Amino acid sequence: MNFQSLVLLIGTNPLPNYVIAKYFSDTNTDLLNIFMIHSSGNANQSSTREYAENIEKVLKKNKPDTNLNFKYVSLNDIENQKSNFNDLNSAFDEVSIDENIHLNYTGGTKTMGIHTYNFLKEKYINTFESSYLSAKMFKLINENGELKSDDLRKKVNIELLDLLTLHGFIRANEDRYYNFEKAIKRFEDYINLNNLDFYFKSYSRTYFSSKSGQLIKDKDLLEKKFKGDSSNNKLKEELCISNGLLEINSLLPVNFQLFDEKGKLLQELPKNEFIQTTIEFIDGKWLEEYFLIY
Repeated sequence: MNFQSLVLLIGTNPLPNYVIAKYFSDTNTDLLNIFMIHSSGNANQSSTREYAENIEKVLKKNKPDTNLNFKYVSLNDIENQKSNFNDLNSAFDEVSIDENIHLNYTGGTKTMGIHTYNFLKEKYINTFESSYLSAKMFKLINENGELKSDDLRKKVNIELLDLLTLHGFIRANEDRYYNFEKAIKRFEDYINLNNLDFYFKSYSRTYFSSKSGQLIKDKDLLEKKFKGDSSNNKLKEELCISNGLLEINSLLPVNFQLFDEKGKLLQELPKNEFIQTTIEFIDGKWLEEYFLIY
């Protein structure tokens, strides 16, 4: 299916439209334009333009070199065929009737789909085609019922953070652990090998908490914990042989590491905000990050 313009109907679930746009942008070298038909916001209907913008944002993130043109088409009254035809006619006025147009009507409302289909079918009599994404097979099916793709779950991968972006959610503290990928990947290895005990046996919350049980957040308290008196010698020895914790420490960015290769507290510790981030990460934030990524 090669065509110059892809038309998508934008409803409140942007994921299918993103999958379709990503698939066609990967497989159709003729694709130049993506028209995103969305509802405008007024007293009678909610706007879906934000979802269209999110689709463009995620697609450009994953295809930074793309030359695709994203065109937004606002429908002012999605229940009114005459109004929709007027809006569509204005949007497609400069698109040649000889251009190949492909409508995927998976998203949007039924009336959006019917009105857009009828308009494009009438205007582009010889160059129009359409499809939808089967919710059962996850394959594209054309208007004649013919399969036009393999299972798109195997063709288009999406990260959880991209999924959040598509739906307009913002991840809290998004940037705090952006460069902890190596450590998180090692936790994934522990989980896959059923070997989390290798880490848990090496970690004790008492290493990094005050007498009141609160996690340490600054250099002075951390140094006092490890170097303040001789009673901490045993603690330092335990850390020296704590392979799981030390392995994770070694996989952190250098400016976040707390221990040397022998397991001793560094003479030159990171600044306080990095210390806090590292301690929170090894204390349990790593699990949140793991689920966000994997």
